[in-house]
Amino acid sequence: MTTDAAPSGREYGRAAFVLGGVLAVVLAGLLLPALVGPLEAAPLESLLSPPQPAGNGAGGQLGALDPGDSTSVGGLEGGGTAALRSQSAETHFVVESTEAAYWRTGAYDTYTGSGWDRSGDTAPYDGSIESGGLVDRTLSYRVELKRAAGALPTVWRPRSVETEAPIEVTDGRAIASSRTVDPGTTYAATSARPPDDSTTLAAAGDDYPDAIEDRYTQLPDSTPDRLGRFTDQVTDGAGSPYETAARIERWLEGNKSYSLNVSDPGGDSVASDFVFDMDEGYCEYFATSMVTMLRTQDIPARYVVGYSTGQPSGENTYTVRGMNAHAWVEVYFPDVGWVQFDPTPGRERMQAEQDALQEQNPDASSYEHTETGSPGERFSPDESGSVAEPTPEDDQDQNGNDGPDTDDGSGNETDPGGNDDGSGDETDDGQDPGRDDSVGSYEVALSDRPVPGTNVTVRVTADGSPAAGVVVLFNGDSIGETDTDGTVIGTVPYERRLNVTVRTVDGRGAPAGDLASDNRLYAGRSVPYSSPRTVRATNRTYEVPTDATLSITGTVVTGRTVTLTATVEGQAIPNATVERDGERVGVTDGDGRLDVALPDRPGSTTLSVRRGAVGGNRTLELHELELTADPRLPVALPWTGVTVTAELGNETVAGLPVSMGGERIGTTGVDGTLSASLPLSDSVSLVTTAYGQRATTTITGLWANLALVFGVLAAVPLGVVVVAYRRGISLGAALDRLVGVVLALPRYLLVALVTAADAAVDVAGRLFRNGRSTLRELWAGNLTRDAIAAAARRRIDAFAGRLRSLRPGADGRSDAGSSTARVSIRAAWAQFLAQVSVTDPETKTPGELAAHAIERDELPADAVETLRDAFRAVEYGARAPEAKLPAVQSAVERLDSTEREDER
Repeated sequence: MTTDAAPSGREYGRAAFVLGGVLAVVLAGLLLPALVGPLEAAPLESLLSPPQPAGNGAGGQLGALDPGDSTSVGGLEGGGTAALRSQSAETHFVVESTEAAYWRTGAYDTYTGSGWDRSGDTAPYDGSIESGGLVDRTLSYRVELKRAAGALPTVWRPRSVETEAPIEVTDGRAIASSRTVDPGTTYAATSARPPDDSTTLAAAGDDYPDAIEDRYTQLPDSTPDRLGRFTDQVTDGAGSPYETAARIERWLEGNKSYSLNVSDPGGDSVASDFVFDMDEGYCEYFATSMVTMLRTQDIPARYVVGYSTGQPSGENTYTVRGMNAHAWVEVYFPDVGWVQFDPTPGRERMQAEQDALQEQNPDASSYEHTETGSPGERFSPDESGSVAEPTPEDDQDQNGNDGPDTDDGSGNETDPGGNDDGSGDETDDGQDPGRDDSVGSYEVALSDRPVPGTNVTVRVTADGSPAAGVVVLFNGDSIGETDTDGTVIGTVPYERRLNVTVRTVDGRGAPAGDLASDNRLYAGRSVPYSSPRTVRATNRTYEVPTDATLSITGTVVTGRTVTLTATVEGQAIPNATVERDGERVGVTDGDGRLDVALPDRPGSTTLSVRRGAVGGNRTLELHELELTADPRLPVALPWTGVTVTAELGNETVAGLPVSMGGERIGTTGVDGTLSASLPLSDSVSLVTTAYGQRATTTITGLWANLALVFGVLAAVPLGVVVVAYRRGISLGAALDRLVGVVLALPRYLLVALVTAADAAVDVAGRLFRNGRSTLRELWAGNLTRDAIAAAARRRIDAFAGRLRSLRPGADGRSDAGSSTARVSIRAAWAQFLAQVSVTDPETKTPGELAAHAIERDELPADAVETLRDAFRAVEYGARAPEAKLPAVQSAVERLDSTEREDER
């Protein structure tokens, strides 16, 4: 039996190098995650940067993630970071949300002329946030901060925030922290979204609470009067505060360009400077100007900062960067609350963000998506929808009158002669309406288009001059007599047509007011009275809009109560009868609103409104709550995972409690799903209850699935047994081989790792020693493709030879640690097999061979058992062969002596 020579010092050095490399790889794999931190956090950032107090003083140091108590237009005070005009592509936070939104961090109430201050107290967060106002829908989302923050971005209006950070709520309902929140912090939040449909907002009116009006219409003394006068012109004819806000927003978007390269005007009133003296600006200028212009109209508004939507970076995921820092406006509407408006041109801003992102990261995906900045407004980098409005000029003309004339904003013009009312349609009864050539006639014009419930001014003229003291009737009912200007105000009735009748008496006789009930007037024709008086009359008919619009505020689901707002042409319809599926449920209030309870069962429900000839209806679809469970494996098995999804219609529902087998297991997340493990039972039911509905899904046949899986797994070894039987291989031998292969796998893997490392070291050494000559050969073309392939084949053959040396029963040494002892035990086993009268020992297990040798060949039992145990321990166990070698040698000698005795 031969032995190898002792390894040289060079081989010891190579082995130490390989072992050190393997240990370094393992150590790096264990420590790298701890050093890098979660997701994109900077290495060791949280360890090397101790917590710092949040900058909640005069301007934060973290940009839009901590706006502070004061901010100037053109850059946050104190920080000097100009956060709201940053074009940095650095990620500030990542949001998981089923709905895109603006991410709000601060709100300001006091305008200083050059910037904004935040007043009011800050209170500790107690688990919920009350902000009042109507609710259109709720939104759940999860945020992960990628950099330190002093304020947590939330969607307006926040209701709850789940986080370990110590947070507090500002007077403007922003979420702040008493200390800097570290990168990597995650939090979940829910927000109530206010209604943003124009119908509801237009019907809200202007009955503001005193505290809101006093605080949010404040303007500094430095605000020039000309700004208010010009805003009067821009908004002239607006029928509601909502329309006023919309007109101001459209004027800013249509007359000012978006640019980050502007200079601070440096005046006492940034808003006035921007409106009159600047052609372009960025979000701070647009938002400040809109708030100021609204306040000149006594409409409460405030300045808000935070981030725009950001870039969609996955399903329901938005990456928000430094370039998304933004400023916008919130306008207050009675009963509704604060509603977001964004006067900055959206298309230009998003295009600038896209250009900056691709400049800093050419491989970045397209930035194109759609954002919603204001009620009814949607824009993307290639679409804006801006509308131009009047351009401001000098605030007085040569006669001292206020600046440029504008129309009433309605798009209608009035004929100076009063022949066109600007809206109504004249009717013809076969004669010239309202005209009697013998005694003259009246001309009638309305100030506005007649809409049911609205007050309109009727102007009556005769031969171009105001007609005073004449009686005016709406649909036969007197609304009064005209004044010295020939005007009188009346309320449009809820009818399909408005008949305006004007009549009086010439000469002596009864006063005109006594003729209000005279039945001699008919179809607008003059009927002469007996002398000494003559009746003159005019009749005009206008078509009146009667199609009511029904707006729904609130979540349209079973069992919920929603607010219905009925309007016609934007005008609220009070005292209208409301029916649900033909059953009367109430009457609208003075604002045209009524709270309506929706049915408890899914399906369609129809709401209708009727007052006089004005009416309308709307059908709502109440979706059924559904719960589904999808196993993570191809089949559901006990103790395996399952994904539970709650859906309402085509949308997933977050925050619903889920029970399994009668026990609550959690609530659905932002994406409406919940992960759970199935119990050890044949079936299980999952249940969720919400909106007056109970949704159930049942998973059955778990035992049957388990039996099927075990059957498939059992079929594999059974097939092996069948094949072995057909080939004459015993079951024991097949199992023995199978066990041997399984136990040998770790050795195979270890040899592969060491061999690969050894090959890498060898190649590195050769390149180091022969680098120059190799490069010269490559450059000269002496190393052909065949030569390289031959070298690769030699390395592969050497590697395969090392693996073959590890097979159970293979002779020779193994690079994985085979020794002379291992070879000796194998040799002893081979010698033992030569003494056993078995023709096919390869089909027998060591135990079967030993039993045969003892029972049939009558070999010494102790020697055979010693050799059997040693062979098993070496081939299938982990024990060192040296421990068995003396006993094996003794057993071999015993067998040899027995064989010699038999030969005698």
